[in-house]
Formats: sequence, C-alpha cells, structure tokens
Amino acid sequence: MTHERFIHYPKISVMFIKCHNYHPLLLGMILERSTGMSVSEYLRTKIWEKVGAQSDASWSLDSEKSGFEKMESGLNFRSIDFAKIGSMLLHRGKWNGQTLVSEEWLDRSIIASEPMNASGIGYQYMWYSFANEKGGYDYFAHGNHGQYLYISPENNTVIVRTGMEEGTIDTWIVALYQMAVYAGSLKN
Repeated sequence: MTHERFIHYPKISVMFIKCHNYHPLLLGMILERSTGMSVSEYLRTKIWEKVGAQSDASWSLDSEKSGFEKMESGLNFRSIDFAKIGSMLLHRGKWNGQTLVSEEWLDRSIIASEPMNASGIGYQYMWYSFANEKGGYDYFAHGNHGQYLYISPENNTVIVRTGMEEGTIDTWIVALYQMAVYAGSLKN
C-alpha cells in the first residue's frame, strides 16, 4: 500500500487504500493465461455484448509490442454502458434473465469478509463495500481519477460518477450514499 486517506462522516468513515499498480496487472496476466483471451476480448464476449453496450470501449495498452491492456487504468467507455454493468451487478449478475456472473462469485468478490479497520469500509477483489443503515451492503469500484461505479441494492440504485479527478468534494462516498438513500426513498 502506498498511502491511506480517511474521511469521516456520521455513520460512515471512509478509508481509501491506494494499491500498487502491479496487483491488477498480475490479475490481467492470470486472466489472459487461464482463458487464452486478452482481457478486452474476455470482457467483450462475457459481459459487453450481452448487456447490449451502446458504444465500443477502448483500453489503453501497457505495451504496444505485447498488446497487453493496462489493468490498473485505461478502460474507457460511456457512462450509459458503465451503468448497464452496474445494473447487471445490482440484479445479482443477471441481465435480461441470463446469468452473466454467478451469484456465488459476486458474494465472494464484492462484499469484503470484514472491514479493513474501524472505518467500516471493506476492500476485496478491487471492490469496496460497507454495511448500510438498512442492514445490507453498498459497494463500489473507484477509478484512478475519481470515477465511481456505486451500487446500493437496498435502494435499488446504481450511480456512475465520471471525471478526470476527485474535484473539490471531500467525501464522494458519503455524497453517493446520500444520493442512493434519496433515490431509494422515491416512489413511483
């Protein structure tokens, strides 16, 4: 770990861990070698096409020579397609009745088995999670430049935050959590 940053808010304390970039690179290498496909090809065939992504994505390369995609950053796509992936996760790995990701894998990978520390935020398999006030878990992915894919199952909400940096807000997680709670309170 390179450094930690704590953010405190009533009932939510956020701690971000900045991991070394070689962790996701190693995962990409393992995925390529175990499937015989590039990571982008695997994503395209297993998820992207099946959720009906509206636009092609691009993936920055770590090496032009090898064609290896940058796993720590560099995946670029439109917000609507990001939201579709979030919706698939919100619906327990299903998209239009078809299972794209098993519920067992989601249970093992998205919700951390225990918090990292007193902050209450857990980190596991590139996902952050925390117990919410309704007794369930909210979880999110956090990009290198302030991008978020935030999923709140109890509030039936997916939030996508794009950007080139965190901006001036101190606590995106608190803001996203509050938005999810508000969205969950709305009734049609």
